[in-house]
Amino acid sequence: AKTIDGVKFRTRAGMGRCQGAFCRLRIAAILARELGKPIWSITVKGTGSELGVGDVKSLLEGEDVAD
Repeated sequence: AKTIDGVKFRTRAGMGRCQGAFCRLRIAAILARELGKPIWSITVKGTGSELGVGDVKSLLEGEDVAD
């Protein structure tokens, strides 16, 4: 699996009572480690559904987002 939903459909992780609120970030961290990618490039469903967007992504990439 290369996406969070890919893991979800194969393992049912994220289908519990919290609907992924607890495990989604952990799944993303495992995918990032196993795929050798930065965590902000991990997607939920594929291209265009990255976890980190906007100011969050900029901060993770080391950019200054101050007003």
